[in-house]
Amino acid sequence: MAIREEEFDLPVDEGTMAVFLYEPDDAGPLPSIVMVHDANGLTVEAREQARWLAGHGYAVAAPDVFHRAGRLLTTAALGGGPEATLRVRAGMTNDGHASDVARLAAFLRERPGSDGRVGLIGFCLGGRIAFLGATLGGVVDATVAFYPTRLLESDPAIPGSPWPVHGASNVTTPLLVFFPALDGFNPYSNVESIRAAFGETEGLVRAVWVEDADHAFAQPETSAYHPVRAAEAWEETLAFFDRHLRRAESPVVHAG
Repeated sequence: MAIREEEFDLPVDEGTMAVFLYEPDDAGPLPSIVMVHDANGLTVEAREQARWLAGHGYAVAAPDVFHRAGRLLTTAALGGGPEATLRVRAGMTNDGHASDVARLAAFLRERPGSDGRVGLIGFCLGGRIAFLGATLGGVVDATVAFYPTRLLESDPAIPGSPWPVHGASNVTTPLLVFFPALDGFNPYSNVESIRAAFGETEGLVRAVWVEDADHAFAQPETSAYHPVRAAEAWEETLAFFDRHLRRAESPVVHAG
């Protein structure tokens, strides 16, 4: 299947944000998905993952959420290590990320070739951003967060600010979250606290405890990659998006 790639700069509240957009050729109106990269930046591997997801019948937009520090910066390109991590995260805030998600989701809903529905998915830091997007009260139609970080912490840039989980009661659309059992960022006690925070909105949320898997288990370029658990999580993710993003008239286009 031929997948088109487009790169553009989207105006946002703080400058412009580079976006890579992938979609199947000649597929008709499709639902869209915002795919947010991990803490290493919008790498070649992240863009390939977005391309793969587009092969399942979606227009997939992969934004550069480190745009406040520079265009298309990655930790690897900066030499790795703590200094690179600090540099790519310069200027980041929870509110800024939420604003970026809202702006990109609105753009995708209105663009030619869209059927008007938008999903959101993210990994690690991107999982936290996806979680933040889910708390924006219907900005997106369905969200998947893989091993989100810092859900029970204030914004690192704003000490004492609300935790992402404090917005749990604002979730109005379905949310699927994967928590690996070996992930030090989210021990089981944290997961129980996160579940409890949803209260009356709990029916919209499915939290999956992934046995024998660690942080980044779904990303093939990492040492933590677990092909069996990754395949299971992706199968559930694709079924989740099919269920919540497809209109009756939307074509389903799968990679052959």
